[in-house]
Amino acid sequence: MVVYRDFTDIIHKRETSRWLTIEIHVDDLGYRYSYKKLNDEARQSVKIGDEEIARVTNEFFEGKGQQSRFEYPRELAFESCVYNPTHILTETVFKVDRRDRQDLSDRLSRAQEFSSLLDKAQRITTTVRSALEDKVIFISSTRGIVPEEIATGDIPDNVGKQGENLIQLLAHIFGTLEYKDTAEKIAKWAGRFGINELHAGWHGANELISEYLDPSFGVVLNLSSASQGSRQILSVITQLFWSEPGDIIMIEEPEISLHPGSQVLLTELFAEAIADGKQIIIATHSEFLPLALRRPIKSGLLTLDDIALYHIKKEEEGTIAEKLDLTEDGYVRGWIPSFAEIEEDLLEEWIETVPED
Repeated sequence: MVVYRDFTDIIHKRETSRWLTIEIHVDDLGYRYSYKKLNDEARQSVKIGDEEIARVTNEFFEGKGQQSRFEYPRELAFESCVYNPTHILTETVFKVDRRDRQDLSDRLSRAQEFSSLLDKAQRITTTVRSALEDKVIFISSTRGIVPEEIATGDIPDNVGKQGENLIQLLAHIFGTLEYKDTAEKIAKWAGRFGINELHAGWHGANELISEYLDPSFGVVLNLSSASQGSRQILSVITQLFWSEPGDIIMIEEPEISLHPGSQVLLTELFAEAIADGKQIIIATHSEFLPLALRRPIKSGLLTLDDIALYHIKKEEEGTIAEKLDLTEDGYVRGWIPSFAEIEEDLLEEWIETVPED
């Protein structure tokens, strides 16, 4: 979803000897993947709750090269596994490689138990993969390009990373009675962001079109004529209500090009989608968005348990995600550190201009 030129572009200080680790949890099932660019080494493990079930590694040993083997459980340690560094969330990672070997039952008195354990590890990997596959959508900050005309074609699964599928998806939603409720939700929220009476559909020949009513002049305009902020937020609105319960929608800077008055609406928009069972992860520079968290909490759309807020900062040892607390009213306790710092500086500069008398 996020494309980098090389692994060294994302690892801290471009140090290829560092491990990069990703951990994913689905209910009480956990999956952990670690990768080191140097020698293409990798480790994988699965958990149930806090208990590790199995761990495999593909490490480089001087004089022996790359070796794929189990590290855990202890009784399977150093057994070869069907594995290489490119296998991510693949169930065969947790299979013992029995080529040119005796069957495990000849060597392990608890063979049945280990066979059951490895089957369980493989099922966990499959479960985590199915929970993510086609369920995670990323919408980039570069979204918002809407052409005047677009040709008919295959129906897309989502709006696309840059909103490139927006018109095709809107035409499908608005042109299918099955999605009447979804179309109404999208139109309602589009209207709250200034895109009134949104419509999309077939325009003749092989052309699709999306139009809206300009609220200031009362004329119908092509969606490509809407403001940059309107076009950008429409991709977000469409994806939020097109997604299914359980989907994870990641949005980069949802506030881009939006007036502060529209930015505060975002918390209510997200709250409605969350109430439908969707998980939303956003990265933002907006000070209005966290200030407006109180609104959906006060109205009962969200509770404090529905929200996690992190302050991201860079330090010498790496990037830190610091969790911030919310008051019972939904305000950030102590405010956001980097925001508070610049606000204090600006206030001091303003005070210097105030006449002493």
